[in-house]
This record gives sequence, C-alpha cells and structure tokens, in this order.
Amino acid sequence: MAAAYVAGSRGTANGSATTLAVVPGTLTSGGAAQATTSGNVLLAFFSAFNSINAAVDITGCTATGATFTEDETLAMNGIARWQLSAFYAENITGQATHTLTGAFDSSSFANAACIEVSGVPTSATLNADASATGTSTDPTGAAISPTANGLHVFFVAHDNLNAFTAGAGWTEVHQETPDGSIRMGVYTRAAVSGVSQTPAVTHATSAAWAILHLVIAETGGGGAVIQAIAPRWIGRR
Repeated sequence: MAAAYVAGSRGTANGSATTLAVVPGTLTSGGAAQATTSGNVLLAFFSAFNSINAAVDITGCTATGATFTEDETLAMNGIARWQLSAFYAENITGQATHTLTGAFDSSSFANAACIEVSGVPTSATLNADASATGTSTDPTGAAISPTANGLHVFFVAHDNLNAFTAGAGWTEVHQETPDGSIRMGVYTRAAVSGVSQTPAVTHATSAAWAILHLVIAETGGGGAVIQAIAPRWIGRR
C-alpha cells in the first residue's frame, strides 16, 4: 500500500506564545476539524522565534491518542533564538478532533504544520531523515536515498516574508506566514527505494533558512528503518 498524504493543518502564534495547537484536517476540509484514522502516522513541524534575543527550545508535542517522538531539531543558521523541530507519531488512535500541541520554553513567535499519512506500517515507519541550514535565495536540503518506498516530506522556514516556489517534482501542502517575519512551507513527493531526492524551494530575496527532511516508509515498502533522534544542534549568533 502506498504511503499518502491524507490531510493537513497549520497554525500561528504571536510573540507571547509558549504553546501552539493545531488540528489535523482543517486545510483539507476547508477549515473544519477532520477525524484522524487509527494506524496512520502524524507528522508535526514547529518553528519558534524569540523576538527578545533569548534562546528558545521546542520542548515537545502532545496529543490524545498519539505518542510523539522528536526526530530532528536545529537552530536556524546557528541562531539559538530561532529553532525548528520535527515530531512523528506512529500507529495513532483515530480521534474525531485530534488536537496537537507544541510547547516552547520561552515566549515566541511560532508556526506549526501537521500532516496525516496513510498506507504505513504500525511501527518502524521512519526510514530516513536529514537537515540543512544556510542563507540564500534557493534553500536546498540534504539529499536522502531511502531504503524503502514511501513518502518524502520536508519542512522549510526562512527569515523573510517572500513566498516559496516548490522545486521540480515536489507538491506543496501549504505555506504560512505568522505574526512575525518567518515564512514556512511543507512539501511532499513519492519516495522510491534507492532513488535520491533533494528538497528544494526558491524565493525572491536571500535569507536565513532551515530544512527538515523525512521519509516515511509505506506498508510493504521494504528496507531498513531508523528510530534514533538526530543529533541536536543549538548555536548562538
């Protein structure tokens, strides 16, 4: 069974936020909450930016009927007050309204994205991951050559209001500008075992950016899987 994007959601918060909640399905269903399906995977992405130059840490993601594991975290271009994190939850228990809440250890401008993925096994779904950061007009993530068929997903954010344009072969789930000056986007494409893919978007003005890239294996996709959390990189400007 092919892994596939089911539904998505997004959210933003102003500079005084220490939590941010999102509800899967609100993009797909035109704003109304949409039920999630048992056995599927939920992916949650958060960006937090502290406007008073204090370091910020995205401390976790919680939801009824889902246990989230932190996969990747990095600081935007080594800036400790600006952090991105990716979380995933396997074999979820479906909910009529499935609210995910991210938490931050200091007040932040924040944005979030959540997607539900179907056609996945109930365990060992994370096949590969990578991250990258830089400053340019063409954010480009680290390439991944998965060891199973499935779904590539990448999350990108940059310190700019200019819109992203997806690279060839990538489908935009959505992009969002919060109350601050940070834009984020989420993109997907089919993953084929042994075929390398590189996340890529473009935007009009050079800016600091960061990309988190994951591959979710599909049911019967074959190949090895990883379960470890990628090393945390936190820097200061």
